[in-house]
Amino acid sequence: MQQLPEDIRGVFAYLAEAFVPFGKYEAEAIARALIEDGLQLPNARSPKPFPFELWPRLLQMQEEVLQGRPVAYVCGKTWFYGLPIRCDERALIPRPETEEMVNAILEDFPQQAFPDLKVLDIGTGTGCIALALKSRRPDWEITAVDVSKAALALARENANALNLSINFVQDDLLRPDFLSEQGAFDLIVSNPPYIPPSEAALMDESVRRHEPSLALYAPEENPLLFYQHILQFCNRGGLRRNAYLYVEINEFRHKELLSLFKKTAPSKGVKAHKDMQGKWRWVCLVFSV
Repeated sequence: MQQLPEDIRGVFAYLAEAFVPFGKYEAEAIARALIEDGLQLPNARSPKPFPFELWPRLLQMQEEVLQGRPVAYVCGKTWFYGLPIRCDERALIPRPETEEMVNAILEDFPQQAFPDLKVLDIGTGTGCIALALKSRRPDWEITAVDVSKAALALARENANALNLSINFVQDDLLRPDFLSEQGAFDLIVSNPPYIPPSEAALMDESVRRHEPSLALYAPEENPLLFYQHILQFCNRGGLRRNAYLYVEINEFRHKELLSLFKKTAPSKGVKAHKDMQGKWRWVCLVFSV
């Protein structure tokens, strides 16, 4: 029987070796996450003794990762725009690509020029977008909506843990009177479901098996359904004049989305943006009415 390491850095090396099939860099990243995020130990490379009582939990997490469960769900935590975000199967795991859209919003709306915007996050999931914006723009009034009670419960847990004030609302974007009592917003941001089932095979198996299908899939017969309803909401008074809409997109359908936006939105401009990997990631639209 293999002797278990006694210090934390030895445990890190043990885990990194166990996860070698994922690749060296990924193996070390997983090892660090399990130790620091999963077990709440401050430094995965510390020479300090590893608490023996944590071994059962660590070995359980190791097995879950090897079985394909996403590391963020195994740890119950990930990081988004510098914030610790609780996450589990109730909502999608926040992605670095979404951080890029958040960063673009913050650059487009500096604090001095836009001190008190009214913002809506549609399909908030863990609440990561709304919380990241609120953490950097504390005077913004931010409403976060989701159709899932479970996701909203998770988002509220995150807001409470971070001591950030967000107005959470359960509502269905597909309802004709979606958010009819909330008034108009200066900025709407959304990462809606946009993957038709026929494209599911393009995703990692761990995503298909573990992340909520409600937040992933759009109807096969109309993959742009949620964007259409976002635009309907904007056009019937959801956005103020000269307001902005930022939406994440399916990289394979950016031309269709640009065409949809140009045809159905009275805008001053619409532009698709690529992420750091060179993939079409989000669209920004400036409304004129």
